[in-house]
Amino acid sequence: MGINPTGNNKNDAWISGAHEQHPDVENTQSNMGDHSISTNGDSTGILSRIASSISSLIAKWFGGSSASSSSRRDSVSSQSSLKESIESGHDTDSLSDRSSISGESFKTAKTAFSDEFVDSMSTLGSSSETSSFKFPSEEKVDHSSDPVRHAGSNLIKKGYTPGKKVDIPTLPPQAMNTGAAVKRQAPQPPQQRPVSSGSVVENLKSQLQVHKDAKQAKLDGLSSKVRERWTNLETTNTVAYTLSGLQTLGKSLETTRQNLSSLSFPQMGVRDQAIKNSLSLAARGLTSLGMKEKKQDGESALLSIVVGLAITGPTLSSEEKVTDYVKQMIDEQLEGGYEGVDPEEEPWVENLMEYAANIDHLRSAYPDQAPKFWESLVLYSASSISSLSSSEKSAHVGSYNDEEIQSITSQNTQDLAALRAIDQSVYSRTLTILASDLL
Repeated sequence: MGINPTGNNKNDAWISGAHEQHPDVENTQSNMGDHSISTNGDSTGILSRIASSISSLIAKWFGGSSASSSSRRDSVSSQSSLKESIESGHDTDSLSDRSSISGESFKTAKTAFSDEFVDSMSTLGSSSETSSFKFPSEEKVDHSSDPVRHAGSNLIKKGYTPGKKVDIPTLPPQAMNTGAAVKRQAPQPPQQRPVSSGSVVENLKSQLQVHKDAKQAKLDGLSSKVRERWTNLETTNTVAYTLSGLQTLGKSLETTRQNLSSLSFPQMGVRDQAIKNSLSLAARGLTSLGMKEKKQDGESALLSIVVGLAITGPTLSSEEKVTDYVKQMIDEQLEGGYEGVDPEEEPWVENLMEYAANIDHLRSAYPDQAPKFWESLVLYSASSISSLSSSEKSAHVGSYNDEEIQSITSQNTQDLAALRAIDQSVYSRTLTILASDLL
C-alpha cells in the first residue's frame, strides 16, 4: 500500500491494484514502482511499508487467517479483497461473519499481529531506505524565509533545553507602538522670579518719561521753528508778517467752525434757550466793539481776548471755568489786570464776564454739547479777522508779494497742525500769542 502523493485525501488507503482508477491520483503512474509502491521520496516509501504491514495484520486478524507473515503480497491481496467486498455491497454480511470469531481465533490473531509487527519493523530497520532517512531536526534547513522557525533554531543552537521555561523578552513601549507619535515633553515655565509690581510701575514710568521727553523735544522744535519764522518776518517784512499772520488766524478759526458745525444743539428749556440766544448777540456785540477799537486805536485788547477765547474756548476741559480763563487773559492784556480795571474806561470787561458766565452755565447743564455753544463766537471772530485781512491788503497794495504771503501762510498752517496733533493746548496758546501780537 502507498501514501497519496498529491496530499488531497490523506485518509485514503491506496489498495494495490485499484489506485490507478482512484480519482485523486490520476496521472501518477510514473511515480509507482514494480510493486505498486510510491517511489516519490524516501520518507514516502517507509510510510508505505508501515501502512502495508499494518493493513496485512488487520486483514489476517479479522479474516481468521494463520499467523504466518512470510509473504507481503498475500496481505495486499487480502486487503484488496476486503475493499472489493465492501464496494460490491457485501460489507454487512462480512462484518457479521467476522464478529463471530472465537476466543481461540482472537488469541491466534493477536499473536500473529505481534509477530508480524515485530517482523515488519525488523525488516524496515534493515532496509536501505532507513539509512537515508533523517528526522527534521537533523536536516539543515534554510529558515531565512520563515522568521519564526529561524528564531526557534537559534534558541536550540544557543543551548535551549526542551521543557525548561524560558523568559520571554519584552520590548519597550516605544518599540511596541511604532505607529504612535513620540510625545515630546511639554515646555517648562521659566525658572525666573516673577516680576514685582514695583518693577512694572517703574518700567512704565520710565517709558512715559521717554515718550514725554520725545514729545517735548518735538514740540520745542516746532515752536522754535514757528517763532523764528515770525520773528524774522516781523523784523524784515512787517507787511508780510501781518498779512500771513491774519490769514493763518482766519484759516484756524474756519477749521474750528467746521468742526463745531457737525454738532447739534441739545433740547433745552425756555430759560436755557434764552441764554443760548443771548450768546449769539453777545458774541456779535463783543467782536463789533473790538473791531471798532482796532480801527480807531490800531489795536484792541477786547478783540484780542475775544479771538483768543474763540480759539481756546472749545478745547477747555469741563473742570476749567470760562470766567477764570477770561480773567487770566485780562490780566495779560491790561496793565492793571482784572483787579485794576476801571469800569468807565473799560466797560466791555463787564459784558465779557457776563458772556463767560452764561457759557459756564450751559456747559455744566449740557456737557456733551458744550463745544457747540462756542460756535457763534468762532463765527463772528473769523468774520472779523477776514475783514481785517482785506483792509490790510488794501492799505498795502504793491508792497507785498501775494505768492510769498500764500507760501508763508501754508508753512504756518502745516506747523500749527503738527502742534495740534501733539498737544492741543500748545496749539491754542501759540495762536493766542499771535492774535495778541497782531490785534
